[in-house]
Amino acid sequence: LGSNPRPSTEQRQQALQSGGIDAPADGKIKAEPAKNFGSGRFYDAGSEGPIGLKAAMQYFEYDIDLSCQKKRLDVFLAEAQTDISRSFIQKLIEDHCVAVNGVEGRSKYKLKIGDHIDLKIPDPSPLELTPENIPLVIVHEDESIIVVDKPAGMVVHPAPGHSQGTLVNALLYHCSDLAGIGGVERPGIVHRLDKETSGVVVVAKTDPALQSLSQQFQDRSVKKEYLALVKGRMKNKRGIIDSPIGRHKISRKKMSSDPD
Repeated sequence: LGSNPRPSTEQRQQALQSGGIDAPADGKIKAEPAKNFGSGRFYDAGSEGPIGLKAAMQYFEYDIDLSCQKKRLDVFLAEAQTDISRSFIQKLIEDHCVAVNGVEGRSKYKLKIGDHIDLKIPDPSPLELTPENIPLVIVHEDESIIVVDKPAGMVVHPAPGHSQGTLVNALLYHCSDLAGIGGVERPGIVHRLDKETSGVVVVAKTDPALQSLSQQFQDRSVKKEYLALVKGRMKNKRGIIDSPIGRHKISRKKMSSDPD
């Protein structure tokens, strides 16, 4: 696979259309803002993809550099897509949703510098969320909102590979009237914390509360504080880190501050 040249637009279009993406009549290319992972690019569902294809799903592109060579394809994609389990990535590969240099990918394929990866994540089927009796630490609750101290290890809302045991499943059990707020898949959720991050999550119980909280988070009028453990000897006891945060160039599951 790695020795194949990058395919032509026509070849890539044929490969992607096999997954159910239709090309627009005008063939125009409209790239949406990218979510970066190294040299990766992201095109959201409903936008036009990088080769003029109307995306019926999420579409990602990655160009492999020195830091990612020799990694298995499924391992790399699991590190790139942290909200998706490796088993689900392998299923996407089996379902012909991953191509390397225009050719169907294999989970065990070892990446080479210059490889081009196309990943398609189909729109999820509507979730039938099941209320689960999971203990919650409730910081505050009234008729409009509920504030929960989420433990580390808990996913906020269901996603591929995490259909049970989420905060949403627990909230649906605790709040009988939450199901109709803000949509089926993320009822009442206006922000989230990563799976391994513990902390306070504010959830709306009414539509007015949902709209108000969403606007406050959008306007960045909500003050958020994080407590982190730091390893090593710091030169200063106090200070400000003011630089972009992104994925570590070598350890892709870690985040790092990169002034460049």
